[in-house]
Amino acid sequence: MTFGNYSTVFDPDGDKNGPTTKKFSLNDLGLTATVSDTEINEGDTVTVNVSAIRGNSPVTLMVNDEARTHKTLDGNAETSFDVTLDAGDDSYPKGGVSYNLTVVDNQTGVESDTDQVNSEVIPQQSVEFENIETDQRGDVISITLDTDNDQVPVTLSLGTKNDAYQTNVSAYSNNGTLTLNWNTFEADANSSNNAAGLGSAENFDGDSADGTPQWSVSSGNIIGSNVTTQIQDGDEHIIAAGTYEMEARIGGVNGSNSNTVVGSGNSVFNSSADEYQANAVGVVSIESRSASPQIDLWKAPSAYTSPFQTASVTNISEFVENGTLNQGDSLAKGDVLVAQIQSEGLEGAEDSYGFTGLASNPVDQSHIEEPVLFVNTTQDIGSASNVSPQELLLSSSGDYSNAVANAAGDTYYVVYNTGAVGSDGMIAGEDYNIEYRLSTKQKSSSNFGLVSPEGGEFSDEVVTESFSVQEGSVTINKEAATDNVVVENATGQSVSGTSTYAPGTSLSVRLQAKSGSPYQFIKGPFTTQVEEDGTWEVDGLDMTSDTAGVSAAGSTFTVSVTKGNTEEASADGEIRGPRDADLTYQDPQDTRGEVITVDSADLNYGGFVVVKDASGNVLGNSDYIPVNKIGSNIRIPVDTLQSSQTLTLQAHVDSNGNEEFDAGTDEAYPSEETVQANLEGANPDYQLSELDPQSATVTVGDTIEVSATVTNEGNEAGEQDITLTAGGQTLGTEEDVSLDPGASDTVTFSVDTSALDAGSYTHTVSSDDASVSGSLTVESDSTQTTTTEPTTSEPTTSEPTTASGGDGNDSDGDDGDGESGPGFGIVVAVMALLAAALLAARRNE
Repeated sequence: MTFGNYSTVFDPDGDKNGPTTKKFSLNDLGLTATVSDTEINEGDTVTVNVSAIRGNSPVTLMVNDEARTHKTLDGNAETSFDVTLDAGDDSYPKGGVSYNLTVVDNQTGVESDTDQVNSEVIPQQSVEFENIETDQRGDVISITLDTDNDQVPVTLSLGTKNDAYQTNVSAYSNNGTLTLNWNTFEADANSSNNAAGLGSAENFDGDSADGTPQWSVSSGNIIGSNVTTQIQDGDEHIIAAGTYEMEARIGGVNGSNSNTVVGSGNSVFNSSADEYQANAVGVVSIESRSASPQIDLWKAPSAYTSPFQTASVTNISEFVENGTLNQGDSLAKGDVLVAQIQSEGLEGAEDSYGFTGLASNPVDQSHIEEPVLFVNTTQDIGSASNVSPQELLLSSSGDYSNAVANAAGDTYYVVYNTGAVGSDGMIAGEDYNIEYRLSTKQKSSSNFGLVSPEGGEFSDEVVTESFSVQEGSVTINKEAATDNVVVENATGQSVSGTSTYAPGTSLSVRLQAKSGSPYQFIKGPFTTQVEEDGTWEVDGLDMTSDTAGVSAAGSTFTVSVTKGNTEEASADGEIRGPRDADLTYQDPQDTRGEVITVDSADLNYGGFVVVKDASGNVLGNSDYIPVNKIGSNIRIPVDTLQSSQTLTLQAHVDSNGNEEFDAGTDEAYPSEETVQANLEGANPDYQLSELDPQSATVTVGDTIEVSATVTNEGNEAGEQDITLTAGGQTLGTEEDVSLDPGASDTVTFSVDTSALDAGSYTHTVSSDDASVSGSLTVESDSTQTTTTEPTTSEPTTSEPTTASGGDGNDSDGDDGDGESGPGFGIVVAVMALLAAALLAARRNE
C-alpha cells in the first residue's frame, strides 16, 4: 500500500443491518534520527536525538547493526540516546573507526539512520619526567610529567617490589602537563589498616568522609590510584628518608581498586614478570628533617587586629613588605604580635589537619592520638608575689587572632593581640615566652616520626623566644630651657615626638591657641604615624598670622596627641619671631689652628655656633647655648687649620632637642658672618719622596725619565721650584709648583744623557726644604770599539796626546773635565793607529 486515504466495507451481522464502511489514512511514521557530532575522539559520548509522529512507542538504537539500548518515545513522540562509542581496542594508536547508528521502531520495523560517526586516530602518547621536587619526610612532594596527548591516561608507579612501600596513580594531563602531589605524611595509610580508608591512595577525590588523599593534582585529573603495600609500625612511621624509584607508563589503572594497567596486561606490582616496559623512569628523594625550628617576632599596630583575624600567608607577607610588620620583641599593650615559626616536615600533616588541628585533640585520626604541636605563650613570674603566670594556648580560640600556614615554605604564623588575649589582655610590665614544641606523641608504640633525626634519638623539639609588654606611651618634643613646644613665626614649621607603640600606629595631632593669645587658631587634627625608629612628626605648619593679618609671634597654644579616642600626650607651646643670632668676635683673630673664639652669642632660639670653611664644611661647633642666655668667651674647637683663611660663623637651632649638634637635622639661623683666621707661624713645607728610578744604568745619549712626589706638609699654601741635578749639573727644573697644605703632586723630568760622560753619578731631586737622591750609572756607547795596531815590517811609533791632570791612559781619566775622562784613551789609540797607517803608506810609495 501506498500512503493515502482508504476505506473498507464489512458486514459483521450477515447483511442483517447492512454493510459498514470505515475510512482510514496510511501515513509515513516520520521516524528521524540525528547525531550531535560526527567527528569524535575514540571513547567519546555522542547524543542521538529521535522523533516521530507517533508517541509512546518503543525504539531501539543499533550501533554497527548491533542493538545497544532501548527507549520509548514520550508523549511528544521524542527521545534521545547518549551512547559512548568505543571499539574496545585499548592498544595505541587507536581510533580511526566508523560508526553507523540506526534507530528502529520496534512495532513497525521502520528504521532511520544517522549520519556516519567517525573517531579520530589517537596516536601513541609519550611521557617524560619534567620536574621532581626534593623535600623532607612528612612534606608534600610535587612530581611533574610532560605528555603530548591529554586524551590518554598516564600511570605513575612509585616504589619497587623490594620496597616496603609501593603505590601507583593514573591521571589525564592538562595541556600536556601532569603535576601530581604526594603527601608523604599519609604514605602509611590505606584501607587495610584503617576502616575509613584514611589517606589511602584510592581515595583520591579528597572526600572528607574518606580522609586526606595521598595523591592530589595541581594540573591534570586523577582517574584512579591504589596502594599495594603499607609502611609497618615502628620508628619509621612516617615514610623513611631515602631514594625511591619511579616509572611512568602509558595507560591507566582499571578502576579505583584494581592494579591492572589498561592495555598492557601486566599488573603494576607483584607481576609474574620480573620487569615490564616503562616509558620513563626517575627517582624521588626524601630527606631527613635537619634544620632546627626558629621563631622570629614581629609587631604591628592595634588597628591591624581585624585584618589579622582573616589574614592569609600572602597578607602577612605583604604586611612585611609594606612596613606594617617590624621586627621587635618589645610591644606596647594593644600592639599585635606576630610569631613567625620556621619548621620542616609538617606540610603533609598540616595539609591533612590544618595548623591549629595539630594542636587540638583529633578525633579518629590514626596518625595522632594526642596533640603533637604546641604554640604557647607563658608569662614569666613578675614582681608581684604569688601570682600564677598566664598561659595562652594556640588551641584556645580566645587567645589569638589567627594562625596561618605556608607549609610548602616551612613557615607558620601565630598572631596574638596583646590587648585582647586572656581575660584582660597581656599584663603590661611583664615578660613573656613563646614556645613552639613538636612533641613525642605516639601512635600505639610508634613515634609520630616528625622529630627524630635519621638514626638519632627521638625527643621533643622545642624552641622559645622572649618578648615584653609595656603600657604604650607618646611624648612630645619640647625645648629643654622652657619646657615648651617652640615653633617659629614662619611657614614650614613642625611638631614632633616619640612613641613606644608599634611602627605604623596612627596618631592624631591638634594645635589650639590658648585663651587671650593674640593669634586665635585651631590647626588639625593632623594624622601621622609612628615611624620605624619610634618617632612621629607633623610638618608643613603655617604659623605666620591669622586671616586678619595679626602676627602670630608671641602667641601661645596647646598641642594634644590622641590615639583612637584616647589622649596620649599634651604640651604647651609658643610662637616666636624669626630666628636671630647676635655674635661678637675679634676679626681678624690669630690662632694656632685649633680654636676659634667668639666673645658672645645671643641666640633667641638657642642652639650652637658653628664654624665652617669656604666650602661649607663644618669644622667645629660650640656647646649648646640655651635660649635667652647670652654665651660668652665661647671657644670652638676646630679641625686643625692648615693655612690662614676666611671662615664662616653661623648659628644653628637644636632641632631635635637633644642639646648635641647634628649637622643633618639642626637647622641654621638665616644669617651668617665671616672671620679671618690668621695662622700663627704658618709656612709651606715641601717634602719629597718616591724617587723613581732610585737606581738606574743608562748608555751615553739615552733619554731617561726621573720623577718624585712632592707634598706640602706645612700649614700654608706655597709655590716652589723643583730641580734635578747630577754630577754638579742641573738637568731640569719644574718651576712654581703650587700646593695647598697637605696636597701632593708628582714632578717628572725627561733627561738627555748626552751631556754626561760615562761614569757613576748621584742624581738628586730638590725643593727649597728637602731633597731625595739615587744612583745613576752612565756607560759608554757599545758601538765604539778598540782597533788592534797591525804588525808591519818596520816599527812605528806615535806620541800620545795628554791633557793636564792625566797621563793619556784612559784608566786614569778624571770625571767631567771633557778631555781625560772615560773614553779619551780610546780616542788617542785610534788616532795613533791612523798615523801609523799613513806613515806606512807613504813609505810604500
